[in-house]
This record gives sequence, C-alpha cells and structure tokens, in this order.
Amino acid sequence: MMSMMLEKDIRSDSDRLMSASHASHPNVSDDPRCHGENSNQDVDYYRRKVENLEKLVEITSFLNSTIVLDDLLSRIMSESKRVVNADASSLFLLDEASQTLVPLIVEGGAGSKLKALPPLQLGQGIAGWVAEQGQAELIEDVYKHPRFSDRYDKETGYHTKSMICVPIKSSNKILGVSQAINKQDGLSFNSGDLELFEAFCVQAAIAIENAQMQERLIARQALEHDLQFAQTVQQSFLPQETPDVAGYSFATEYTAAQEVGGDFYDFIELPDNRLGIVIGDVAGKGVAAALYMAKTMSDFRFIALTEHNPTRVLTRVNNLLVQRSRRGIFVTLVYVLLELQDNFMTIINAGHLPPLFREGKTGEVKMLDSQSAPPLGIMPDMMYQAICCQFHAGDALLLYTDGVMEARNAEKQEFGLDRLQSLLKAGSSHAGATVGDIRQELVAFTNEQPQHDDLTLVCLGAVDE
Repeated sequence: MMSMMLEKDIRSDSDRLMSASHASHPNVSDDPRCHGENSNQDVDYYRRKVENLEKLVEITSFLNSTIVLDDLLSRIMSESKRVVNADASSLFLLDEASQTLVPLIVEGGAGSKLKALPPLQLGQGIAGWVAEQGQAELIEDVYKHPRFSDRYDKETGYHTKSMICVPIKSSNKILGVSQAINKQDGLSFNSGDLELFEAFCVQAAIAIENAQMQERLIARQALEHDLQFAQTVQQSFLPQETPDVAGYSFATEYTAAQEVGGDFYDFIELPDNRLGIVIGDVAGKGVAAALYMAKTMSDFRFIALTEHNPTRVLTRVNNLLVQRSRRGIFVTLVYVLLELQDNFMTIINAGHLPPLFREGKTGEVKMLDSQSAPPLGIMPDMMYQAICCQFHAGDALLLYTDGVMEARNAEKQEFGLDRLQSLLKAGSSHAGATVGDIRQELVAFTNEQPQHDDLTLVCLGAVDE
C-alpha cells in the first residue's frame, strides 16, 4: 500500500515537473534549446525529488521484507545512511518502563569504537530533546548547538559536523529517535535532506511497530503455551476423587486462575488406618511454580508413607526443599493426620493460613492457629508444632488457600475471612454441601471478575453413621 502511494507521488511529481516548466515559460517552444536557466533548475529539482522518492520506495520495500526486530533495526541503520548519503547514523529506542532512550546501534563513523553507550533521559542531549518534544532537528553545525555534547567525539576521535535528528513515532507515540550524521560530500544537511529523512523515519516507525507487535504476539503465544502446560502438570497431580471413608465426608474445590499458581492438595492413604490430608501453595506462578509443586507433592507423599511422626514429616520435607530451593521459592502448607479408628486429628502448619474448625455441638467456628512457623524451604532443621483434637460427629474442618480470601469483586473488595467463617458456621458436617455453598457465594461475589490466584478448598466432616 505504501509503495503504491509513493509511486503515485512519483508520477505526480513528474507531472508537476512538466507543468512547472510550461508555467515558467508559457510562450517558449518545447525545444530544449529554448529553455532558460530557471527551467533547468526546475528540471533538476524535480528529477532529484523523483529519484529520492524512488529510493524511498525501494528502501520501504526492503524494510517491510522482515518482521524480525533485530534484523529490521540493522536495516534501518544501513538504509538511514543511504537515504541522505550520511557518513554515520545512530538509533535509539524508547524503553517504556524506564522512560529512557536506549542506544541500540551506531553505524559508520566511529561506531565500532563505541561498545556501550549509556541510556539517555528524555530531554538529555539532542536525541533526548527531540524525543521529548516530538520534533525533528536540522543542525548545520552541531558545535554551535547548546545541547550537543562532544564527549563521544573526544573518546573516538571522530568529528561530528552536521546532523539530522528525527523522532520515530506512530500515532504521536514516540518509539525512538534516529540520527544521520555528517554528509559524505562534506556539506551540511539541508531542508531537502530533512524532508527525505522524516519520510524515511515514518516508514521506519511503521516497520518497527509491526515488528514489535509480532514479537509481543509470539511472546504471548509462548506464554499461553507455558500456562497450558503448567495447568496440565498441576491438575494431573491433583486427586481425581475424594476418599470414601465410613463416618466421614470429603469435598474439594479447585479453580485455576488466569495465571497458574502453585496451589495443591492431596489425600494420602497411610498404614494403620490413617489418612493424610495436605493443602499447600508454592510461592510463584507459571511453569516454574507448577513443576516445583509437582516435585513437592511427590516428595511429600513419599516421606509421609515412610515417616510415622507427622511433625517429622514436615521437618524432612522442609530440609529437602531447603537443599534445592532456587530463586526464593518456598511452600506454605498444612498437614492433617486423621486417625480414622479413634477419630483423632493432628494438624501441623508451616506458614499457611490457619484451618477453620466448626464444632458440631455448638456451631462455633474457630481458627486452629498453632505456634507460628515459617514456610517450607526457607530455614533448615525446623521443628514444627502440632495441634491435636478429637473429631466428633457434626464437626467440620476447612482448609483453604489465599486465593479464596483474596478473591475480588468489581469494586476490588476481597471475599475475606469473615464471609468464609460465616458460611462454615451456617454449613453442616456434610463437606460437599459446605463447599457447594462457598463455591456459590464466591461466584456471586466475584461476578465473573478475573482472578489472579488459584482458589482451593478442602473440607472434611464427621457425619453420623
């Protein structure tokens, strides 16, 4: 499309060339010998303009033949020199996060001697000023410009004379700045060079924006693939069904967030008619958290099956995670050991949210908050305290992750602990009904607002035979 428009401009300029000639000398014959000096100047002017437009069409086609950003930037630099016959050129891209101009490429001149240029603040130097103002600068003698710094000339021995500095922008959004430095013929840049270089930078901006969009698309597709993989890993390690134990009911709820977190839970059948119940949350999101969660679950299950003492289970798992912990990843976790024959429950908490316990006889809900202990994977040789209690008919225990507490509605209000306690108090020892009520309330509260953390619930109740 752009090439067709430029070709149209070329034809229009050619027509104007002939019209200008006749307009200047309406009574002069078409014989070239009858044309005067002014007509010859008009012809030369329009011929150069047509040649420049043809060059711009060629360069635009060359730029648009790649969408690989690094390749494109190199092409922009080489072609920016050619379009105005410059001895050297430089390119700065705006880093949106830091709002600084990052010098990417210096080509020609003393570019090979400048291994690393520091970023420029907006308003700093000629390039920073052009980026901040969004206006091009044509400078015939840079040493007379108040914003010029001769630092790089001194470092390299190169002598900068004339410069064109143009913002690269799209829809008034600054993408960067391009500079053409010193004409090869030794003359200063003129207004015609500026006009041509600005037209070139318009095409460069379009090409850069297209390449950046392509990079973002590829990155987003890679992220979506990683998230799908992480969700597959995460869900493959979660139990597909709850235990079927006489006198008890179990229910779970797991809702994955937009960003995969590290929530997990498990039921572990142990010797001596015991059942292990675990819920946890790996710090972090994405593939790393999902893989770490999968490994932690495998290790926990193995140690729980080989270690009879529940507090020793957490100490051993903790030491294992400390040994291989990377980049600050840790795990909060609650481990419940249920002795089915005696209806006796042992609860150990490693930095996780405290379980909620509803007493069947009174309906009272309280937090089972043991002595504070750090998450797993931070400090070695930790000793964890246990809470022990009988589990009578009508009692219920609720385990949950912070995604439940922090679920938000459209007004950015959090679901919170009070709502969770009220729902548990109004519930029964039938875990499925309690979890169903909480799920329904969460759906109504969030009203389809996107959540950024997994929501996980594990509930167990002691029911009458």
